[in-house]
Amino acid sequence: MHKVGLTILTNSYDEVAIDSWGLDDGAVRAATTILARHGYAARRFSLPAAQLAAFEKPAKSVLEGGELFHDYAKDLVELIRAGAASTAKCDFYLVIIRGASRYANTHDNLIGLGILQHGEDYWFAQHLVHAVVDVNLYDGATFKLRKCAFMGWEPFSKFLTGDGIRGMSRKVDKTWWPSSPAAAAQDTRFRDAMRDMIVQGLAETLPKSLAALSAPKPEAAAVPRDPDGPH
Repeated sequence: MHKVGLTILTNSYDEVAIDSWGLDDGAVRAATTILARHGYAARRFSLPAAQLAAFEKPAKSVLEGGELFHDYAKDLVELIRAGAASTAKCDFYLVIIRGASRYANTHDNLIGLGILQHGEDYWFAQHLVHAVVDVNLYDGATFKLRKCAFMGWEPFSKFLTGDGIRGMSRKVDKTWWPSSPAAAAQDTRFRDAMRDMIVQGLAETLPKSLAALSAPKPEAAAVPRDPDGPH
């Protein structure tokens, strides 16, 4: 739940626990269907729980003793390597992971899945549900990133003419704004909108990424990495 006000002092951000929505399972089913249509057999594998928790842990600021610059892309590759060690070799690995997008002309970033309220009580107020998700393909032998795409987003056109989000989004009315994170987790409209955007976004994005690959096609592994937002 992300609220953007007129100033940074009126902004707010709350996380919602939505594990029960089954979004990872839905993403894997959608990706597996698409991969099969392109001649790939998909296999799901799990990421090591401890390493995954460390990867998802919010980074410390420099004032808190954190690093000024950190290579999170390298951390993700190491996480994939660790998970892949427990499964048979694949030609490539598909990773569906929450992304980040600057929201329109503000200084706020939208991350993963969520609902946005912008300009409460003003004439320009709007509410959006969004799915900002990266769809990455890694080489099965070298773990080099072969293709990175933003789910459901076409460069320039959608960003300039849509809601100003590098990802999937949909305008909704103010009745969608939850009274609390707990209420958001119980909102079936919100849940169904997230499910629909993930399926639609993968249908738009993954075939284009597969078409860009020149690798042979026997087998691929599908790994859901969030979306289990909103974050």
